[in-house]
Amino acid sequence: MKVPFPNEGVTSNVNTLKELLQSAFLSHFDLCVIFLLLLRGELDLYDSQSARALLSLLVSRWPTIADNLKAAVSASDVVDGCDPNAVTGVDNSGDSTNDGFNSDVAKPGWKVSMRSFLKRLRLKFGGFGDRTSVCESQPLELSKADYEYCSSCLGREASGVVHLLRRCVCNAKSAAETNLPCHSSILNVIGEDGIAVSGAPSSGENCNSETAADKAAVLSTNVDESCARLVEAARNTVHHASRNVLAYNYRTGGCATCSKCAQSDRVVAVISPFVMREGTTYAKGSRRSIKRSIRSASGELPDIDYPRNVELYTSHEYPLHSYLVGGSDPSYEHVDGSAADGESSEKMANSIYDIVEAILSPVKGTVSDSPREAYVLARLISSKVANDGYSGDTSDSSPCGDSTENISGIAPLEFCKEVESKLLEAHGGIFDKFNELVPFPTTYWLTDPGLLAQVSALEGSGAITRLQEVIDEHIRAYEQGQSEESAFFLKQLISDNLGYICSRFELVHPSIMRALYTLIVNSKYFSQFYSGDAKATDAARSSYIFMLPPPGAPNINPRCKGQPPVRRALSKALAIANTLRAYGVGGSRSFVHIKCLHTHIAFALAECSTVGGWVISAL
Repeated sequence: MKVPFPNEGVTSNVNTLKELLQSAFLSHFDLCVIFLLLLRGELDLYDSQSARALLSLLVSRWPTIADNLKAAVSASDVVDGCDPNAVTGVDNSGDSTNDGFNSDVAKPGWKVSMRSFLKRLRLKFGGFGDRTSVCESQPLELSKADYEYCSSCLGREASGVVHLLRRCVCNAKSAAETNLPCHSSILNVIGEDGIAVSGAPSSGENCNSETAADKAAVLSTNVDESCARLVEAARNTVHHASRNVLAYNYRTGGCATCSKCAQSDRVVAVISPFVMREGTTYAKGSRRSIKRSIRSASGELPDIDYPRNVELYTSHEYPLHSYLVGGSDPSYEHVDGSAADGESSEKMANSIYDIVEAILSPVKGTVSDSPREAYVLARLISSKVANDGYSGDTSDSSPCGDSTENISGIAPLEFCKEVESKLLEAHGGIFDKFNELVPFPTTYWLTDPGLLAQVSALEGSGAITRLQEVIDEHIRAYEQGQSEESAFFLKQLISDNLGYICSRFELVHPSIMRALYTLIVNSKYFSQFYSGDAKATDAARSSYIFMLPPPGAPNINPRCKGQPPVRRALSKALAIANTLRAYGVGGSRSFVHIKCLHTHIAFALAECSTVGGWVISAL
């Protein structure tokens, strides 16, 4: 994807670049998921304006679909054999053009489809075709010993851990051991917040018999050298203008011939995107209460024990299955028993992605017949506007009385009033469950004690500040239109964050995904983004990404106490679930400001990361 670069004399800003790329990424993924849910019969589409926007995307790309729909409407045959008001039924047995998606054909499998979408998105927006995904990373089953090990590394209960990854870290520990203090001495001079503290480290069992001053001097020298190497690695990035070498990729950059790989350390923990809000507290003076807190973007991670962690996060294919599905209304249970086999599901998923790609990134000068699946989707969607007299017209009229405000003007309500009641009535159970979930955007935790200590020392030496100075230099150069290298550099950081979002999505329970996209597709942010040229504006892109009124717009806060309870409930559910789409590495909103080096090196060891690669080279 070409990087938007300001013309001579025209200024741009990095936030616009970031939101251009993020909204393009989300458009592809969102439409893939929405079309998948429609074909699986699992999406409730209540907002007619959103339905018209979706239909317009298909008809604009393949005009012949409109002719076929007009013929179907004139024959009073909007969807053969189906209630015209029902979106969740697919029965095309009477239509020979849809013989691949009739009611007797198995639905596309969820997990296979998601992996197929995300693999192609990683390649399109990240450029790393061999990026190791979280589902392909040969995870360890989480034993009690592993859970306790992870808890000891993190300094508290490892709540939300799904599994651990073994990685050889020889490349990250390549310095001669004689020049480095042993791990125990490093740990003793690192404070709770990752800041090197003064004072003599206690002699460890395997440490050399140097004086405390000698050890501190060695540590300080090595940390300073590592910090310098980190900055140098960041500065050298633009000299390697190839996507194949920009980011550290564990699959290609790991130590493939090391004899220790079979006994590699448990260096990365994979965490659920949401953790349960628990009320467990400990006495103020207890051992647990004085340990270091690991915090998420939404607050402190709760303390739970190993059996509870297994029940919530590792007992089923997806984390939180027992909470979301167990004991709930069967209609919210994700059942894949009728799914097609893996090969058929992947073929269907690729067809869905190809449709989305043809809509959003059409190749100029090419004309193709409408795919069978595109016509099936159009028929399903058209059933939602049949009662509004749709006849193939793609005009953007608004069937909801209070939703016509322009997104750049007065902030609209998130949902039409008629839609609000339908959403809560049909999905209130799952939305209520969201109230007990805490978003946890850090998918990968670093759990190797030695690396933790070294990276903490690096952070304590001011490495984040110095690294951010390099990034800020590129931001200024990009915004002044002075360097295409800077545009490439910044795009690489943004692409890494998009890859992180992909990894997060692989861990999300299908019930959460269904609820999230039911909210998104019925929201006014969605219909306005896909109507006309709205997506070309900064305000529309920002609203679409964060599912919030645009910056600077008069804001009717739907979560304030003065709003109706229904509106507050829906808005809160949307805000919680949308953290999956909105935030990057470790919960970063901007994608170009570094918050924590531990998170980036964990990402590099698990998959692939530019900043994490810099850290590895520095160590």
